[in-house]
Amino acid sequence: MNRNDIISAPQVADCNTIYRIWHETHMGSMDDFYRFMTTPSAGRDSFVAVTGIDNRFKGSVLIATLK
Repeated sequence: MNRNDIISAPQVADCNTIYRIWHETHMGSMDDFYRFMTTPSAGRDSFVAVTGIDNRFKGSVLIATLK
């Protein structure tokens, strides 16, 4: 991701599965997870990089999806 802002926040294909992965190393509720995923941070970038992301273009728009 070139920009670290809410506009470029990744989609999450399966929130429950990704939440469980996040919860292995983070404390917090599903609301905390949503906040984490929608708030730009180095921590979010690291989590996305480790978890894996599928980048696809729809026209000129990049769609980044955690799977």
